[in-house]
Amino acid sequence: MSLRIRNWKDHFENAESRKLKRLSWVGVPNKTSGNGYNALIDHPNGAAHLGAWYAIVGACSLREPRELRGNLPESDGTIGGISRALGRISRLPVELFAEVLPRLIHDPDIQWIEQYGDIPGENPGTSGENPETPAANRRGLEGIGGEGKGKEPPKPPASGETLFDEQTSTNSPSVVRPDVPPAPQKRKNGSGRPMSADQREWLNEFLALHPKNTIQTASATKLWSERVKEKPCFEWLMAQLKRECAGDTTYLHGPGKWLADHLELYAAGIRPVDSKSLRRESEHEIHYAKL
Repeated sequence: MSLRIRNWKDHFENAESRKLKRLSWVGVPNKTSGNGYNALIDHPNGAAHLGAWYAIVGACSLREPRELRGNLPESDGTIGGISRALGRISRLPVELFAEVLPRLIHDPDIQWIEQYGDIPGENPGTSGENPETPAANRRGLEGIGGEGKGKEPPKPPASGETLFDEQTSTNSPSVVRPDVPPAPQKRKNGSGRPMSADQREWLNEFLALHPKNTIQTASATKLWSERVKEKPCFEWLMAQLKRECAGDTTYLHGPGKWLADHLELYAAGIRPVDSKSLRRESEHEIHYAKL
């Protein structure tokens, strides 16, 4: 049995960490409101299980070479052997890992760890460099920074799939550029949703403004086609993005995750007062940042 953290590259890596051959730190998302987080701590030993999870993340961040980041240490291929390896690395009780690992793997509300060694055609040493998966299958790590919108437990990824958000290159056909004519939209098994000309124009404007428009573009495109159908929604999103871009954008999420988070706010009825007040707030933020 070989195990890895689901969605490692999306949730625990960033532009800086990908430059490093060896990590001396690991970025941990801080969301604590998701189903996965609540399911993990809803246990008599929940606090200890949460601590064990963070120890697992730390151990997985130390794997070398970098392609193995996110993979749990391998011993004899059993839960017991992996637990002993984690215990040696973290200096925490082996019994704690033996108790929490089955929950992290099999609990349908958590599933932050997945088995990959017995999946046909999959390279077991590529947990840090997985290809993309459809957003509808993206689950796990809900409540630890993941989106986790699926209602059904995920199926193990087949060859060529993963549960990551896309790390899309600038010359990928899925990247939308304002100066490149859009490719014709095609339906796949009846699930594709072609965008209107207005939607495509709005999406190009959104991506042109977003400072990290070379990542997560395919997931942003899918969300846009499904949910950004009216101009008031587009104008609200652009107003929010302009305000956030007026400050420090170092920790700004990629287009896919940023769009998912802000569409939830829009659906909840959170609205700016008006564009002028937003502009004044941005100007004030810039003014105070220079003091």
